[in-house]
Amino acid sequence: MKKFNQGSLIFNLILTAFVVMLILISFKYKPEIQQVHLIISIPTLFFLILLIFKELFPNIIKLKDVTNQKQTDWINIFRIGGWIIIFSIAIFLFGFYLSILVFCFLFLIIEGKLKWYKSLSMTILLSLSVYIFFQRTLNVIMWPGVIPEIFDDFLGGGILPPL
Repeated sequence: MKKFNQGSLIFNLILTAFVVMLILISFKYKPEIQQVHLIISIPTLFFLILLIFKELFPNIIKLKDVTNQKQTDWINIFRIGGWIIIFSIAIFLFGFYLSILVFCFLFLIIEGKLKWYKSLSMTILLSLSVYIFFQRTLNVIMWPGVIPEIFDDFLGGGILPPL
């Protein structure tokens, strides 16, 4: 039996205790704020428990070992970094909803090598999920962008705060 890394196990146990504490504290908040904490904390807790079980029982849970991979290909890092920078600029100019639609579609076609109809269906599903979760469930108005207003609270009309 392979000996487990005690430092990693202790670190994961401390993180797990911290996440459990966040979950318990979140029940004191308003339901809208509570949802955000739970949506982030519960999957985090799940993956931490998975890591702890992987440390304790390495023969039962097999995860891909990424420690022995080749040196990082810097071209890929700059390419993805370019996507992130252009996406951020697009959010600033055109708002979240339009930017998510366009960039998710283009990213899935160019980087994911998916067919256009699969990319379109996944993009529509993601965009509707973001809209329903933030706009309808949490009542959060997403940034509409700085271009002149085209659709109210959807595309354009954002006002920059003074610097």
